[in-house]
Amino acid sequence: MERINAWNIYDLETQKACSSFAEDYRNFISDNKTERECVDAFVNEAEDHGYVELERAIQEKRTLKPGDKIYCAWMNKSLVLFEIGTEPMENGLNILGAHIDSPRLDIKQNPLFAVRDHAACHPRRHREEGRGDRPAERGRGSG
Repeated sequence: MERINAWNIYDLETQKACSSFAEDYRNFISDNKTERECVDAFVNEAEDHGYVELERAIQEKRTLKPGDKIYCAWMNKSLVLFEIGTEPMENGLNILGAHIDSPRLDIKQNPLFAVRDHAACHPRRHREEGRGDRPAERGRGSG
C-alpha cells in the first residue's frame, strides 16, 4: 500500500506557511534550550501582550477586573497565564494546558568512570512520576 505524503498535495502557499512555521519553531528551540529559557521567552511575549506578573499586581494592591491579564512563573520552570473573564466562576472557565519539553543530558557531579581503555559517564536518572523507588545501580561506578 502506497502512503501519500501530505506535502505533495499542499499548494505553494500552504507549503510556504508550513516552512515559515517550522523555521520560527526551529529558531525558538535553538534560542531556548532549557525550561528556564523557554519561560523567559514566554514571559517576554506575555508582557508584550499586556500581561502583568501576579506578584507585582499584589504589591501594587491592584484589584483585578475583567479583561486584566496576569501571569505567574514558578521557579522560572513553569508558567501560568490568566485573563480575568466577565462571567461568574459558577458559569465555568476555560483552561489550556501545555508543557515544555527541553531534551538535554543531565550529568551527575562525579560522572566519569573507566571502561577498558576509555572514559564513560553516568547521566542523572530521574525517578518516574508516582514511583518511590530508585533506579537500580548497574555496578558501573559510584556515580
